[in-house]
Amino acid sequence: MIFYNGCSFTAGTELKNPEEHRYSRLVSTHYNTDEVNISESGRCNDVILRTTIEWFTKNGNCDLAIIQFSEWDRVEWVGKNGHRWNIGNGTCNKKANAEFRQELLTEPSESYYKYYHSPTTSADNFYRNWYLMKLFLESINQKYLFIQMGGLRGSKMCQDVKSAWNFVDFESPPAILDMLPFIERKYFCGTHPSEIGHQVIARHIILRR
Repeated sequence: MIFYNGCSFTAGTELKNPEEHRYSRLVSTHYNTDEVNISESGRCNDVILRTTIEWFTKNGNCDLAIIQFSEWDRVEWVGKNGHRWNIGNGTCNKKANAEFRQELLTEPSESYYKYYHSPTTSADNFYRNWYLMKLFLESINQKYLFIQMGGLRGSKMCQDVKSAWNFVDFESPPAILDMLPFIERKYFCGTHPSEIGHQVIARHIILRR
């Protein structure tokens, strides 16, 4: 069995049939094994870390864990009623929020990105999540493979920002957006990987193994 966790890129958002065409199914089919994919659209790295630890604590080890790290500047916000939301720069878009009935996210998101957020806080948080994920999976002797969404808030950010976490022996995970040149639209449906894009991601993962 292969376990997958990530954001919309691993959930298969915008695919007509995500359960059949996302890269997690393609990789699992290649190895003739079960697929457990707990990814959710919009998920931030704090949540990806926590839900991964929760799943393995509850279910035990599997053959392989494939973890896709999300955009570096997404964070988790807890509302007054205790509900947990993932917020990012996209949640500042009031028009989009009205469409998706997420008006509740606009105010905290605008405040966070106006008064607190910086490239350095994003980089620090990514290193911290990467390091804790690595330590946890190795502590339970779980085989794993890391990838990330990528882009300016992904693999290239470690070159742009001096993080307080630079002391760790950091290995930048391969970036999906390096595998799929955004200028070639066949790889995308909307802003997410298309069926062809997921096939390319699957091939990269299989070759890395």
